[in-house]
Amino acid sequence: MPCNPLVGTHSEPRKYAMKTRGRPFQAGNSGKPRGVRHRATQMIERILTEGAENVAQAAVTAAQNGDMTAARLVLDRVCPLRKGRPIMLSITAIDTPAEISAALSTITLAMCRAEISPEETAVIAGVIKAKCELVSVVELEARIRELEAKA
Repeated sequence: MPCNPLVGTHSEPRKYAMKTRGRPFQAGNSGKPRGVRHRATQMIERILTEGAENVAQAAVTAAQNGDMTAARLVLDRVCPLRKGRPIMLSITAIDTPAEISAALSTITLAMCRAEISPEETAVIAGVIKAKCELVSVVELEARIRELEAKA
């Protein structure tokens, strides 16, 4: 099949071929190599790298002089907010529906006592839900094997 951008698969012109901005790459020319950044981006990164120490010192000095925006900027870089934290809960192994119920009760109670946040509770409940689905699959598999053995 010819490599003409104006010709579609049915040997007729493409509907919007004449409105395409620029020209398609020629065969064998894939354009910019993967991972290469734009020249303007490279220039900005070079400027920021060369002046980073001075900028950081100026921000620290401004924060020490009471500039709260500068203080927040410095603190965000020095000690960023945690995305998550380790949680210690005593939950037994989850192998039966009753244990699933007990585990959900444990995390709900921990949330009500403000030991964990509602967001953390939702994440833990998602893990318990995945375990619940696994328990269901294992139980169904055992029942199928038992029925096949009887048949």
